[in-house]
Amino acid sequence: MWRLAKIYYNKKEYAKALDLYEKTLRSSNVMDEFQNLAQDSLNMYADQSAKNFDEKSMHEALRLSNKLKLQLNSCNLAKGFMYLGQYKLAFDSVDKNSLCYKFIKANYDIQKGNLKNALSDLSKLNKDYLNIIYGRFSYANGELSKAKTFFEKCLNSKDEFLKQYAKLKLFEINIEKNIQNKPIDNKEFKGPFLTESFFLNAMYYFNKKNYANAINYFEKVENNRKYSEQALFYETLCLINLGKKELALKKLAILEKNYPNSTLTEKLKILLQ
Repeated sequence: MWRLAKIYYNKKEYAKALDLYEKTLRSSNVMDEFQNLAQDSLNMYADQSAKNFDEKSMHEALRLSNKLKLQLNSCNLAKGFMYLGQYKLAFDSVDKNSLCYKFIKANYDIQKGNLKNALSDLSKLNKDYLNIIYGRFSYANGELSKAKTFFEKCLNSKDEFLKQYAKLKLFEINIEKNIQNKPIDNKEFKGPFLTESFFLNAMYYFNKKNYANAINYFEKVENNRKYSEQALFYETLCLINLGKKELALKKLAILEKNYPNSTLTEKLKILLQ
């Protein structure tokens, strides 16, 4: 099994190498070389999953780490979970003493509003990480122009995650400032970033009062937990603006059913009276 695992490893089929390691664990003592190979395979598999933004295999990497009792240390995986908003899993994916961990912790603190804590460990981070964090920090303070300057500095980053995130934040800022003059190219993004690009394009078309196109994009994300409530709200608004009251009432009914405590429904009911 050791020889076959090496073959799979060299072919970058890391999941198969880990599967062989798991079978060996059940049957006998494992030589150190095989354990080292499995450890490396796990981290390579984690990186591979994160780069593809494959959420299913990202979770599988964490599961294998726990099951096989291997130490997971993948900054790419940690950042992937961070962009999904799954910070606990992000922290479990990377060495607690690493700069990557500090970067994720800073982002977590910003999300929680602990801006002072977010700034406490940034002295050793590279410029791309700092620009992202200062961009988010400025955005949280409502300083959109300042945030835009920081995000623009990340557009030439070698880190594809940071680059895609920065592009989306710049697009979002331009929409808020109503200076975006064309929709975003969705082909540039993948995974959750692709979903976010759909939502932002929906907002772009909504602000341009192109309600038909806005609906098309809102429908792409209305089943996504992160965007569903807002998407259903804006879809209903679009239908109201298009004079399609019956369809708007049906969409409102879905919003009420899925989100019975939503404060958005009352606004729509007033418009539909």
